[in-house]
Amino acid sequence: MLFPLTLSPRRIALAALVSLVAGSPLSAQSVSESDLAALRYFLSIGDEQAVRAEKERLQEEFPDVEIDALLEDLTQRSDQVDTSQIWELIARSEYEGARELIARTRQEQPSWSPPDELLNVLNERQGQTNFDTAIAEDDLTAALATIGEFPDLLTCQRVNNAWQLAELQARNERVDSAISTYSGILSTCTTSDYVIATLQKASQVGTESQVAALFETARERNPSMRSRLADLESELAPLIGRQDMVNGTAMDSASSTSSTASRSGGPAPVTSLRPEYRGNRVAPARVSRTARDAPVPVNPAPAPSTGRQAPAGGGSLSSAAAAADREDWATCLRLTNGNQSARMLSQRGWCAMNMGRPLEAIRAFQTAAANTGDAQLARDSNYGAILAYLEADMVREAADLSRRASLSAQQRQTTDKSILSQLALQSFDNRRYNETVAYVDRLSRETGGLDRGMAMLRGYALLHSGRKPQARQQFMAVHRSSPGPDSQRALVEAR
Repeated sequence: MLFPLTLSPRRIALAALVSLVAGSPLSAQSVSESDLAALRYFLSIGDEQAVRAEKERLQEEFPDVEIDALLEDLTQRSDQVDTSQIWELIARSEYEGARELIARTRQEQPSWSPPDELLNVLNERQGQTNFDTAIAEDDLTAALATIGEFPDLLTCQRVNNAWQLAELQARNERVDSAISTYSGILSTCTTSDYVIATLQKASQVGTESQVAALFETARERNPSMRSRLADLESELAPLIGRQDMVNGTAMDSASSTSSTASRSGGPAPVTSLRPEYRGNRVAPARVSRTARDAPVPVNPAPAPSTGRQAPAGGGSLSSAAAAADREDWATCLRLTNGNQSARMLSQRGWCAMNMGRPLEAIRAFQTAAANTGDAQLARDSNYGAILAYLEADMVREAADLSRRASLSAQQRQTTDKSILSQLALQSFDNRRYNETVAYVDRLSRETGGLDRGMAMLRGYALLHSGRKPQARQQFMAVHRSSPGPDSQRALVEAR
């Protein structure tokens, strides 16, 4: 029986980069603090043109409110609760200390509530750290307890966690539980790379009947992959039931077939010595929950810990780079494990990110950037960390590092575009449509135009905010340049 997990998509609302408190008397009547999120963001990055445009929009929407006075009042109030110490504790992985400080602050300031993004980042980091520790120590009981406490660890976006859990279950002779975990992945995640890698892994621990059932689940969920799945089933037939290979090279090879793509889609820096980090984030016309946010159900049967440790590395930079060139991310991670040189850490960061381990990538990149005298390596490592933050939906950290880091012009363009795109998507998903328009308009100025997805997103944000004529104009512009059924439907909706 699958372990039921009910999740909502983890949306970190990071547009407002200043901590907020209860609304002021001015804002209580008409302007909510979410209305000011985009303006606060533009102020934090020093974009004067965007600030002026957003102030004009707010003044037009709220003619009876003095926007400058409102901002000053809110800033004074927010300054009364300084969350910087809490963020510092989180950055140092002192999670219990951060929670204690949150509790003390709430006692001292009864009207204050910690910002959602602070709690989301705290939960995500603490959960991932605890889970990684449990995996490294081969402690299945602790891993399952962590998942129960932090269920967002098991989503399709973090499919590597589910894979590691299944492998841990198999190593602890809980094969049926491992098969249930693999079945949960196949029932929930439809990304082709995830499907293939999951079946490869499952074929090494399951019986013929169990693996056949998993293939049937995959075919039912992914009818367009039937031909590819048939070929894969034939290829894997000799491996089915080879449980002795779970900890060997076959498992590592299966892991390497999955390359988690970044939503930022930035090119690889020259010194990373790895293939291009390919992106596949396409802005939809309407933002909704996607497969990557869906929970992966697992079987919660506990098992005793054996206390085994993960093996150390020992490979050279050239061998790790060669593995990366082959997109053999698992081998790259094994070769770089434990090596603290800046170049090896940076290489490990790229491989971890492509392996779907953005938090591990962040740690590697940050350590590399902080411990090298090579300006280009530091720049590329910071760039990698920004992409990893975005992959982990940690937009606040990505925006903060992007402001502080020295990047090339191309890297700056890539990161700015990605941050603004994610802020636009998040605000739309949270029904803050005016904020969405502000982010998309700045994105248009930054890049000299919009791709079709973002143009459609802007149209729907205008439509949902009650600006139907402007929405129809936006949809018409899209339909004239690249007509499609979606733009035709949008024009009908905007009549």
